[in-house]
Amino acid sequence: MLESFAAFLGLDVKASVSMRAALPGEICMKKANLEQARRLAGLMFSAKRLKKSYGCPFCGCEIIRCTKNGFVCTLCHSYFTADPAGGFKKTKDGGVFGTKEHLLRHRAWLQGMKKKFLAKKREIVAIAAEYKDVGQWIKPG
Repeated sequence: MLESFAAFLGLDVKASVSMRAALPGEICMKKANLEQARRLAGLMFSAKRLKKSYGCPFCGCEIIRCTKNGFVCTLCHSYFTADPAGGFKKTKDGGVFGTKEHLLRHRAWLQGMKKKFLAKKREIVAIAAEYKDVGQWIKPG
């Protein structure tokens, strides 16, 4: 889910790895983890990224749905199939994220919608207040 959140923010995720450690700093006690950290550090300011052998071949999301003809990514809605060797083959780009320019336009639109909401907030609250005592409200416990 962190990868999905990063993608929605338009961040360039270079790698995603799992390392197990329960105590603060324990991650540094294993030599393999330190080697992995060095490898990841080298990716930070390069054009390279860690290639996954699993997940959506378009965006890397690991949450996928099975369809009649293959798979669909739950994040970017792209379609892909599995080849006989078990690798994924791209079928159709879902186009959800688009270019960086598209994301920036969408962000500007969202900011405009926030301003519109704030301008109409009193009107919205007044209309919603009519329903305040209607029905049974569930309160968190």
